[in-house]
Amino acid sequence: MNVSASGALVMLNRALRAGSELSVHLTTDPAPVELQARVIRSDAVQVKSEGALWSHQEHEVALAFTDVPAIARDALRRLCGDAFAARE
Repeated sequence: MNVSASGALVMLNRALRAGSELSVHLTTDPAPVELQARVIRSDAVQVKSEGALWSHQEHEVALAFTDVPAIARDALRRLCGDAFAARE
């Protein structure tokens, strides 16, 4: 998962409808935080292992954070470092 001050890009085993709202739980130090996000896009991607017959489908989902409580903002600052201030 890639996380920024404004959203996240995650891989899921199912699609999510663009525009839908959801709660996101981030495991951060010192405590987990919850924030609200909107699905920006959800694209199916095929994951293959080179030289193998096995493959599976995942969904790359882009999320934009819509409600970030102060405690979650602090956690994102710690996760993103200097990049947080540039995107805040």
